[in-house]
Amino acid sequence: MSNLSHKRYPRYLSLAAVAMAGIYALQAAPLQGVSFITQTISGNLAVPNAIVIADFNRDSSPDIAVTNYAGNSVSVFLNQGAGSFAGSTSYVVGTGPAALVTADLNNDGKLDLVTPNFNGSNNVSVLMGRGDGTFQNARNYPASQPHYLVVCQLNGDGSPDLAVVGDTANTLSLLINQGDGSFGPANVMASGGQPHALASGDFNGDGKDDLAIANYANNQLSIRLGNGDGTLRNGATITVGAGPHHVLAEDLNRDGKLDLVTTDSLSSSLGVLIGRGDGTFNPLAQLSTGLNPLHVESGDFNGDGLLDLAVSNNFTNDVSILLGNGSGTFGSAINFPAAPGTTSLATGKLDRDARTDVATVNTTSSSITLLLTSQPVTAYEADVAPRPSGNNGVVTVADWVQVGRFAAGLDTAATRSEFQRADCAPRATLGDGRITIADWVQAGRYATGLDPVVAAGGPTSFAATSEATNEVDGEERAARPEPSTAGARSKSGYTVFETAAAPDQPDLLIVRMRARGGENAVSFSLSYDPNRWRVVRTALSGELTGATLTVNAKDAARGKVGILMALPAGQTMKAGLARLLTLRFARRPGAPDGAAQVRFADLPIARAVAQANALPVAAIYREAADDRCR
Repeated sequence: MSNLSHKRYPRYLSLAAVAMAGIYALQAAPLQGVSFITQTISGNLAVPNAIVIADFNRDSSPDIAVTNYAGNSVSVFLNQGAGSFAGSTSYVVGTGPAALVTADLNNDGKLDLVTPNFNGSNNVSVLMGRGDGTFQNARNYPASQPHYLVVCQLNGDGSPDLAVVGDTANTLSLLINQGDGSFGPANVMASGGQPHALASGDFNGDGKDDLAIANYANNQLSIRLGNGDGTLRNGATITVGAGPHHVLAEDLNRDGKLDLVTTDSLSSSLGVLIGRGDGTFNPLAQLSTGLNPLHVESGDFNGDGLLDLAVSNNFTNDVSILLGNGSGTFGSAINFPAAPGTTSLATGKLDRDARTDVATVNTTSSSITLLLTSQPVTAYEADVAPRPSGNNGVVTVADWVQVGRFAAGLDTAATRSEFQRADCAPRATLGDGRITIADWVQAGRYATGLDPVVAAGGPTSFAATSEATNEVDGEERAARPEPSTAGARSKSGYTVFETAAAPDQPDLLIVRMRARGGENAVSFSLSYDPNRWRVVRTALSGELTGATLTVNAKDAARGKVGILMALPAGQTMKAGLARLLTLRFARRPGAPDGAAQVRFADLPIARAVAQANALPVAAIYREAADDRCR
């Protein structure tokens, strides 16, 4: 095989793409302190050859984007919260996208995507991110035979610029950001030796970005030093191994100076160059890898706090992990299987544990391989139906109903695992040791896709809490949560509940709510004298369209009834006074005359109010002296 076909992405067009669908998993045995769970994502990919990991929808769970060389597109896979991924969304770019980078190009806090289009269109495509996991249509900027690119700061204006190498044209194109994520005409300069990849960083310590260019044909790295004004000057030329395919800039020995690592594809090795901080480097150290290493990235794969290296090996279809010792040296390669046509890789914390995960793109099988450093997720927040084990990560309306039954006291969590899954709010802490209305709201958000499902965590049993109440201006409110002092005096920070007897129907009790706006669900209990009264009917008010009511009447004979009600997930109540529900009472035969006051209580369902985002709201509970059934 010739050098060109040996290393260039277009060769993958001649390989059969395997049509696959779905996700499957198997477990790799631990080796020398590092182990992975392997998952494969496939379907709707067309010779994927580049990959990045980043949080495109700002939910703190890193997502995946890949280029489809044969499909002239970029596919985005959103993380569902535990290293599992939903179907992809694809965006059209230029012809033959050969690499992929991500950065916030217009400084709006939303990540964008950039790909060089190598096979015909000779341009760079920019996909501006919306911050919700979707992207605008591509903007295209001409470049010279673009094959690989990096984001860098070339003129010091704070806006990310692009440096692009032209593999067959032997060129380097500099695209200067205009400050809004758009780019002016490329500044094209010669760069010999078939420049195949490049890395950016401050190699000489002057605070200006420099470039290291991997020249595939002459087995060299060319250092170009930045002048800080959008121009470059020549630096050192360094001989490396045969066929440098990729270069990584990273501080491997923790001395504050950038080092370089090359994947030398024809010699099946890595080249490590320790930086001196002045733009020069120590002599090359070579490390063995699998056959035909194409890409290298760093990460902490065994959780020891030290940088390791991950290498994609194209001929052996695997990933080499080289564990670092913090001094710039590494252990022998440990190889983990990927899939046919392993090409590029990316690293990141896909499943939220402390160790770094790896994702590869595989051209022959048109797939993505995930090497996850955590154990497989077997339990997910709010996944409680069918009981007792749930449905393996699928959270539906059945789970929402079941969490509501737990919150209403109609069912009790039978195991520690079931309690942990049901106690899903606050989402940030994966529960708080109670199953309340907030958990019902959060389960609804998972079931409707408002929040991505996450692996189960948090408390596994009830936390000890006080059910004491406090007085606010002579009125009773629940002790949790504590509102602001200003809200305590003005009551503007509270949701207010009131009971009142219907003036023309003395056996009908009305429960009203003065909402502050934003509430989604409420719960409380009512207590009464069971020797005089019994509840014969509980009904929602017609003022709450689409609300769901759950009543716990198991203790009605003891004078206690629990109420739990919620609007559809994501909807909120308007500020102002509204009738929530009515309860019709009947006097027991032979009961003495006289009034029996109905009071708010915390059993069988605790008093609570939750916003649409499942966060709690403080509330006041009023019972006027004449709020009695007769």
